[in-house]
Amino acid sequence: DYNSAVPFHIKKAVAQSQFLRARRPNEQLCAESEEMIRVQLRINHYPNDFIEEARAASRRPKRTRHVNPASAFLKLPFKSDQVHRRVQKLVRRHHIPVRLVYEHTGSLRRVLCRSALHPPPCPKERDPA
Repeated sequence: DYNSAVPFHIKKAVAQSQFLRARRPNEQLCAESEEMIRVQLRINHYPNDFIEEARAASRRPKRTRHVNPASAFLKLPFKSDQVHRRVQKLVRRHHIPVRLVYEHTGSLRRVLCRSALHPPPCPKERDPA
């Protein structure tokens, strides 16, 4: 779902990869497959302009990125797409030789997987007498 708590770059990559996958087996089936993908993305509330951009990006030749082997990786906790873009912009602007890697902290998962917001209190033992 487009409105889910998944990072924007993941949503974008999923849509693009679906259009790429549709083109691989047979060019003749491409139009039919693309239409099915469009319908599925619309059902999941993806905006039309987002879908068209993903389709267009899947048709462009892939850029090859030359990564400096001396560059380091910096592991950061994922907070939001906005924070991700700001940090990425700063790293590029200042030509810092680092590749950013984001990880989910899992705290939201722990909150959502519990059956109660607060653990229930232990029942008091009754006197058998």
